[in-house]
Amino acid sequence: MIFIARIVFAIVILFELLNGFGVLRVPLDFSWFGLIITSGVAWASIELLFGKAGNEKKLRIALPIAVMAVLLDMAGDVFRLYSRIIWYDRALHVIGGAVVAYLVYVLAERALSVLRPSMQVWFVVGVTSLLGTAYEVEEWLEDAWVHGKMLRLGNGPDVADDMLMNIIGAGIVMASIVLYEARKKKHEK
Repeated sequence: MIFIARIVFAIVILFELLNGFGVLRVPLDFSWFGLIITSGVAWASIELLFGKAGNEKKLRIALPIAVMAVLLDMAGDVFRLYSRIIWYDRALHVIGGAVVAYLVYVLAERALSVLRPSMQVWFVVGVTSLLGTAYEVEEWLEDAWVHGKMLRLGNGPDVADDMLMNIIGAGIVMASIVLYEARKKKHEK
């Protein structure tokens, strides 16, 4: 599964690079640069954080989940779902927040186990929110420095909505994890 996920990541990034450099000319809603950054950072982060930790089980979980999120984002751009389906951006931010929260939880699971469940939720949702904020800042920096106009960022309400959807996704995942863990403890007794 890890090998397949790596192949898919490589194909996605190659496709994005070929379009970014104008070899292919597939039209999209936002920018190839943004997709390249998103895919590249996602893949590199997963490999560094999970691969270097030496836990292949966690890497087998992390890579396919990250690939799915990146593919949904690219599909939204390439098939113009962001501009044609009003809720697509919101759905992707909920999914993105959920994926990031799950990966943060899996990565820090041992350290988080010493915290009360409510503190685990606060920590993971907080880190997810911080990373979602960094993503919005990247959009702004890309628009300001690469495009010279507002292309990816959207307006103030859109940014706030994106950040809220990230938090909702993270909250759903953490509520699910806390409920699952509580149920598991109850059955172990």
